[in-house]
Amino acid sequence: MPTGTVGIYDYDGIIALQGQPDPNGGDAHSGYQTMTYPVIVPDTPQTLRIRPGGWSGEEDDYSIHEALMIDCATLTA
Repeated sequence: MPTGTVGIYDYDGIIALQGQPDPNGGDAHSGYQTMTYPVIVPDTPQTLRIRPGGWSGEEDDYSIHEALMIDCATLTA
């Protein structure tokens, strides 16, 4: 069973977790730098099978990604 940490991070905390600059450019006027983010940080990278938002219902309609952190605000059941 995977383990990890759930936390609330600010913009700088997310950048530190990523270990790289903001891929979106860090536009100070976008509002991203003033928000907080609920995030799951697994102890080891996890492989996720992700279905698209407009899932077709087909069993093989997914992509596989390695996750180093998971934004809890985007999770749906």
